[in-house]
Amino acid sequence: MKAEQVNVEGELASFSFHEDESIKQTQTNVDDKTQAFASLGMLSGGIAHDFNNLLSVILGNVSLANRHTSSPEQMEIYLSRIEQASINAASLCQQMLAYTGRQNTSCTKLHLPTLVENMARLLEVALHRHVCITYEFADDLPLIFADETQLQQVVMNLITNANEALSGFAEGEIKLRIHPMLIDEKVQSLSENWVDSGEYVCIEVVDNGCGMSEAVQAKIFEPTFTTKSLGHGMGLSAMLGIVRRHLGLIQLKSKLGVGSVFSVALPALDKLVNQDDDMKQEYDALEKFQPSGKILLVDDEEVVLEIMQVMLEDLGYTCILAQDGAKALEQYQQHHNDIEIVIMDMSMPCMGGKVCVAELQKVNPDIKIILSSGYEEEDVHTQLKGLRVAGFLHKPCNLEKLHAVIKQVR
Repeated sequence: MKAEQVNVEGELASFSFHEDESIKQTQTNVDDKTQAFASLGMLSGGIAHDFNNLLSVILGNVSLANRHTSSPEQMEIYLSRIEQASINAASLCQQMLAYTGRQNTSCTKLHLPTLVENMARLLEVALHRHVCITYEFADDLPLIFADETQLQQVVMNLITNANEALSGFAEGEIKLRIHPMLIDEKVQSLSENWVDSGEYVCIEVVDNGCGMSEAVQAKIFEPTFTTKSLGHGMGLSAMLGIVRRHLGLIQLKSKLGVGSVFSVALPALDKLVNQDDDMKQEYDALEKFQPSGKILLVDDEEVVLEIMQVMLEDLGYTCILAQDGAKALEQYQQHHNDIEIVIMDMSMPCMGGKVCVAELQKVNPDIKIILSSGYEEEDVHTQLKGLRVAGFLHKPCNLEKLHAVIKQVR
């Protein structure tokens, strides 16, 4: 009896132990999910906050443009700001894609001082009234090879953070410095990658604001960490990834009550290139191309369909419209002899882009289809699973990009 009793008690003790472990594991899972939802809420709130800031720039400049319609010079300034703010809004979408691993890098030759100054001029309207920006750019800086949109994102985050650090101060200054940097030995940066020796172009964003403690500095690149009441911390974390992808260096010096200095150094190109000549050659090539013909335009969003139609007609095309894949197939079957190109959204109701492409190619194997999507081109081609298309148009697009893609396809 005693042996049986001991055995039973042992089983009960074992059951109790496993039950406790199960409860602990369940509680851990609940805590993890709670933290995940809290992080998601923080990210959503912060992204909405940033979008509202960009929309404020857009709406403010629209209002100013409406008041100064008789001044072409002023209108040009306001329209330029609206365009740049819209580009920045698209960049914010790219930040979100970066966290899913869906952001690709498209590098070109860039003049860093021009990019930085253009971004700073745009953001001046969103700075605190008491904050001013000063510029200290070295002469004859080499070009860099980088993704323009991603670098704009880096500069915007650095200036925005410096502005936030000056909140509540009677007056403040943000210094933007750009200078050459020669690294003669491997240096470890905050991005936890080792940078090779060579010539770099370094941008420093200096503020005389509140500064950061060592504890805060240790967490600033965590995606969900922020010192703002409305923020997501995603900006600096995304910036970290961008610097890594560009094989660059990022460093920080900060002290409470004194201010902060963020430094981002990117590899320099060996030879200087006349960027204006390159842009002029591209522009001249586009000017010689004369648009004409009919285009089947397919998108389920009415506002997108409308603006794309206006741009295409402004270029010289005639449009046939469809708001889903099924209607697009019907329109093409009726007018395929007249339609030269199909520009089609990837995600649509009734019949999605993948199915529609396959059905259109049954009607005409040589059909020229340009797919349009907010996702990266590589992801879209993966979804197509072997189906060939003539071109890809990344959303959002402007008139020049639309013109260039059609020219390439034709």
